[in-house]
Amino acid sequence: MKRSVKPTRKRRAKRDLFAELMEGMDALAETRQGKRTLKTHAIDHKPAPTLTPNKLTCNVDSQKSN
Repeated sequence: MKRSVKPTRKRRAKRDLFAELMEGMDALAETRQGKRTLKTHAIDHKPAPTLTPNKLTCNVDSQKSN
């Protein structure tokens, strides 16, 4: 009889998040010293929507009835 062999998954190495954060902080420090240029993205500022107390309570009441 033949045995069925399950395909094995390759496990990824666990990420070292602290090392990644420190690398980013080092890059930021170098940028501020003028030693490195980081990629930047321009974004448009959108003001926060205006909410009145009535709008908030209306939304809460409609969610409670569902």
